[in-house]
Amino acid sequence: MELVAEMSEAELFDAGDYWSLPVEDCTVARVSFDWAISLVIGSPDTSFEVRIEEHIRMAAMDGAGLTIDPEGDAQQLAPILSLLHQEVRYLHALKTGDLQICLEGGTSLHVSASDDYEPWEITGPQEVRIVSTPGGSLATWGIPPARAGHEDKGRQGDGRPVSESP
Repeated sequence: MELVAEMSEAELFDAGDYWSLPVEDCTVARVSFDWAISLVIGSPDTSFEVRIEEHIRMAAMDGAGLTIDPEGDAQQLAPILSLLHQEVRYLHALKTGDLQICLEGGTSLHVSASDDYEPWEITGPQEVRIVSTPGGSLATWGIPPARAGHEDKGRQGDGRPVSESP
């Protein structure tokens, strides 16, 4: 699925403690594996690729859960395939470096920040990129400074801190 080049500024939302990505009418369109797990979350209007390189906590609505290692064997990775074609309720990049994805059926994914690695990243339309950086913060690219609220401790693509809103 090709990443769509349009995303209205009203759709990417800075909620203070997290970035909410516009996933209305989106489904998990592709699941792929290498030394990470990649999910393409898309609709006819937008598309994001989420690449996860650290452990994922996958929980069902009833509270049952399991931890999945992206470098695990095929049997251990198999539950991720159940996400294919499911509707996505929300995709939140927390400014603490965590990632939360919730699906319509109640399944949720959580990836914790790491002190040593970049556990996940999201790429999307208009060169938007959000990366969980070591130590528990976010680096962001392609987000206009006016949208990047003063609470965002991330960095622009050139390494400068994200500008504060007036």
